[in-house]
Amino acid sequence: MLLTEHPPGKMLLLFLLSFALPPRAETGDIIGGHETKPHSRPYMAYLKIYGQESKSCGGFLIQEDVVMTAAHCNGRKIEVILGTNNIGKRRNWLMKISVNATFPHQGYNKDTFSNDIMLLKLREKVKLTKKINLLSLPDPLTHLEPGQLCSVAGWGQTTFKGKTSDKLMEVELKIQKEEKCKRIYNNYNSKTQLCAGDKKGGNIMKGDYGDPLVCDNVAQGIMTFRDKNGIFPGIYTRISFFMPWIKKTLKRICGNNLPQRKIKVILGTNNIGKIWNWPRKFSVKKTIPHEGYNKDTHSNDIMLLKALSSASLSKMDKFNRSNPSPLNHLHR
Repeated sequence: MLLTEHPPGKMLLLFLLSFALPPRAETGDIIGGHETKPHSRPYMAYLKIYGQESKSCGGFLIQEDVVMTAAHCNGRKIEVILGTNNIGKRRNWLMKISVNATFPHQGYNKDTFSNDIMLLKLREKVKLTKKINLLSLPDPLTHLEPGQLCSVAGWGQTTFKGKTSDKLMEVELKIQKEEKCKRIYNNYNSKTQLCAGDKKGGNIMKGDYGDPLVCDNVAQGIMTFRDKNGIFPGIYTRISFFMPWIKKTLKRICGNNLPQRKIKVILGTNNIGKIWNWPRKFSVKKTIPHEGYNKDTHSNDIMLLKALSSASLSKMDKFNRSNPSPLNHLHR
């Protein structure tokens, strides 16, 4: 700890601010907001996350089969609910869909919340309607001015100590000066993060993580963290900074929106010409090529294939039985 000489009152203020920093993320709130007009935000997604403990987050649809959210909203299993304003009324859920794969930013730091961005690949594409639709992403060169009015919506708390809301709530927030967040949060990075909201004009709290900060109908930020009392501004991942990563990851996930070719895997045969000798034939559930693969130079030319089902090992797999795969720990 670095100690410097300050007037007693100032040292006390610094001491109190250190307690305002969020030790860990939880789930988020809408403070000073109101219920949204039904289906006025058709891009909103409610995430049910299962892991060591169940939690919820927000997210938003950016492609028919891709949702964007915060990296700290990752979990062992994630279900996405689309097309509803009231999460408490199951009959109003237009779609509930499982997540096939998660793509958190490789530089995400759970302690500092840096690079807190993640893409979710849905099990299937959704049909876009007036009630389920996409949210636009920003230009990489976008610059937001302090005082600019934006908004955020979510199913978080509506009071400081209240329960999370079943209804989708929204609030208007102002972009704050970078210096304001730098004074409050030790790890704030103005290059990769945005500073928005306050107690006077509206803020987010527990339950709103992963929700989009929307400015002029464009997603500019992803809710990352806030102080526990909702007094100070919230911190949002600056989406414009991550546009190169987003485009690269989308290409990896979706092949630039081209239909993925079907891949079949045949195991256990020495003669591929004799179909009756194929003991095992599998469909590939997903392909995971190296993110640095270059089709021109063939550098990083490696890829993993996830089969639709597990193979049942036989005597022919004696080597594999005595040498377990180092990939057994990976999320399936």
